[in-house]
Amino acid sequence: MQRSLNPGLTWPAWLVPQEDDRHVVASLESLTPEDWSALLAAATRHNLVGMLAWRLKQPSLIGCVPERVQAQLSQIQRTAAVRGLVHQAELHRVLRALGAVGVQPVVYKGALVAHTLYPEPGCRPMGDIDLWIADDEVPRAWQAMEGLGYQQRSKSRRPLALQRERDGEIQFYSDAPGHGLIELHWGVFAGEWLRWASSVDRAGVRERIEPIDLLGHPVYRLAHEDALIQLAVHAAINHQLSGNALRSLLDVALLAQQRLDWATVAQRVQAWGLATAVSLVFALVAEIYRVPAILSGLALLPLPVHRYKLVTHFIDAQRIIEGYDLSASPRRLLYQLTLIDRPGDTFRLLHGALWPEVSWIHRRYGSSDLRTRLQHTLGVLQGKV
Repeated sequence: MQRSLNPGLTWPAWLVPQEDDRHVVASLESLTPEDWSALLAAATRHNLVGMLAWRLKQPSLIGCVPERVQAQLSQIQRTAAVRGLVHQAELHRVLRALGAVGVQPVVYKGALVAHTLYPEPGCRPMGDIDLWIADDEVPRAWQAMEGLGYQQRSKSRRPLALQRERDGEIQFYSDAPGHGLIELHWGVFAGEWLRWASSVDRAGVRERIEPIDLLGHPVYRLAHEDALIQLAVHAAINHQLSGNALRSLLDVALLAQQRLDWATVAQRVQAWGLATAVSLVFALVAEIYRVPAILSGLALLPLPVHRYKLVTHFIDAQRIIEGYDLSASPRRLLYQLTLIDRPGDTFRLLHGALWPEVSWIHRRYGSSDLRTRLQHTLGVLQGKV
């Protein structure tokens, strides 16, 4: 049985660089050898060990780290650096190939934050590279990916016709050394919840993209305000604050420290019907990472006490730190219902999730008969769909 850190320890907050690290120093000096082992194990489980190693090697903290742990951190940093270089080389290769056919994608999520928000790319591991391209760019991008040796793969329950209609993605994969999973997206706000329970201004998001240079390639990124909303929504809704939730919340914490127009964030979130989900993420970031900047957003998006208690009945800071996986639970649908801002959208989501339109059912399962529909409905209620 794995040993857990003392519940009173707030190790995730140590990951965010501070002007004054005295409170972190005091916490580190109180750690026992067993606590150090549990700390490294916890950070590893959450895919945050690279960032932890970088923080603890800083001059203000390294004196509090036992020599044996320093040796472990050095090895962790070397491994993270190599992993970061591999991902960086793959991103460079893909962007160069896409640029050669006239495609300049919007780079977002892990591939962008690793190179713009984290101190070193290796501090932020990722399982894939996410790129948003226009629909008319898909044929050229597809050809470029195949030219690099990637093969398109589709999950049987996520056919491309359905992905295109729902702002989904095309997955390209290669098992060659230094290659992995590349996802070319039709949009950055995908999923059935967003389709039925929100009104995201997708055209506006596209109009606001900003040109940047990444690894020597001209690409685009989302405007900071849109990027913050996207990261929060993806964590809370698409992944139900499960899996790498602690890492996703750190992404939000670091982006929140950039120059942002918080009034604009609040206005868009409220207009799009995403206030509950985004406010929940802001509250969790404030509690877990103690980033003062996020309080500006939270003040403009106050989550009523009764709503906060309802949502955190399913997921809260302690469960996230412990690694609770809500996405694998039948309670997932109930949790998603608590995130809906507008009462009328509740029925829309329930109807869309439990009894989708014929075209959706047929594209998803290849059949739209009553048996297929009932199996789908049962799967949703069991948390399997």
